[in-house]
Amino acid sequence: MLATLLEGSRHRSAQLYVRLSDVVTADLAVVDGKVDGSMSRRRLFPLLSTAKPILAATALTVCRDAGLSLDHLLVDTIPELAGQGRERIRVRDVLTHQTGFPPMPTHPGLVAASWPDAFQGATQVPAGTSIKPGTDGCYQEWRYWYLLGELITRITALPVPEVVRTRVLRPLGLDGEIVLGPAPPDDPTQRSDPQLGWRGGVHTYGSIRAIATFLAALPGGPDFQPDGVFRDLPAIAAPWRSGLPDRYFSHIRDWGLGVMLESVRWGRRSLVFSRLASHRTYGHVARGAIAAFVDPVHQLTAGIFASGDLNAIQTSYLLRSACTAIYRMAEPGRPTTPVPHQPHRGLGNELHRAGHPEHPQRRHVQ
Repeated sequence: MLATLLEGSRHRSAQLYVRLSDVVTADLAVVDGKVDGSMSRRRLFPLLSTAKPILAATALTVCRDAGLSLDHLLVDTIPELAGQGRERIRVRDVLTHQTGFPPMPTHPGLVAASWPDAFQGATQVPAGTSIKPGTDGCYQEWRYWYLLGELITRITALPVPEVVRTRVLRPLGLDGEIVLGPAPPDDPTQRSDPQLGWRGGVHTYGSIRAIATFLAALPGGPDFQPDGVFRDLPAIAAPWRSGLPDRYFSHIRDWGLGVMLESVRWGRRSLVFSRLASHRTYGHVARGAIAAFVDPVHQLTAGIFASGDLNAIQTSYLLRSACTAIYRMAEPGRPTTPVPHQPHRGLGNELHRAGHPEHPQRRHVQ
């Protein structure tokens, strides 16, 4: 499978992680065409939209601690959202991509703008028009980050990177292999920015095994701890939105709370991960050929990342093919040549950030 991904010159680096039940069957990286099977060293790359479940779980954790429900109106915490229908946006609407906003094209301008200016631009509604939250589905590449990010900061009075690190990643032992921010936390250039320079998935770095491990720890996942960091949260991987066409994808797409659900039952175009995946499979995919998912039925936790410059159709084809290859390789129920599953803590030894400012950055797409 890795050989197929790296055919030609389009891809030179890749990461693959597969865990069947409590046994790791693959934890590999390919760097500049060479396979690295060591489990102590992984480059961190921009997670892009596969980091959306991290922000969703953080927002739910913050709301739980503040006594706020899924029906909490964002305007009660962010008064600037008053008017033009925005005052009806609930927390659940952001997580299921039903805010009523139309699609918002990705552009580097939002990354370069100050957080207040970017938030204002991302949440504007044209004069004389209004939105209808809670109705139609429309995946939000960029607004998602700003709506949830501002909510988290208004409730906690802290930057998103700090909240995510201290309240979610550190308790899970993943703060060494998932990092938020375009520069080290002590970089003086970021101290004046309300979010320490963070602007969503393009500034959230991690390895594929780290994001897959994170997904497995969510409620409904194989590593969920009822008394852990995600205690008393709603069922994130349950179908909170089902059978609804999505304006962005132009087909039906089911959603949990911040996670994509396998939707192939609605037709071939609705396929997310693989036709071999169960209907309970959840996770996320992103441009740049990144996919991470958990299939509770087949007890499979997996992820694939391949660096490269692909268009949307090529990315979708590659990820579906790769995820199907993972299912065939894993042979659920019959692991071969297993590697003992390592504890979550201590994943981040000798890590390097691919795409971090001290390394060549990838394009600003999510």
